[in-house]
Amino acid sequence: MEIFHCFDNTGIETDPVIGRLMPIGLADMGVKITGPIKDEAVIKLLAHEIHDRADTEVSGEWDDKYKELAILVAVKPVAGLPKIIPSNAANH
Repeated sequence: MEIFHCFDNTGIETDPVIGRLMPIGLADMGVKITGPIKDEAVIKLLAHEIHDRADTEVSGEWDDKYKELAILVAVKPVAGLPKIIPSNAANH
């Protein structure tokens, strides 16, 4: 809600998708920002600023497969638990 509030105060329209997602498998953690390549600078800035101010993991991905900027705010990682790396990410 804090991120939506920041965007709304700058006149950027948001569509808060809260409670409309049903995760399957492991829960996503942290903040994930995605968008088209043209939004790379914005995504990097958002990821950096959120990471500096929030005690949570933040990742960003820009690719033309994304048609719009999206921010997924998931659960906050629990301190002390080991990180779970999906098997397809371990090879990158």
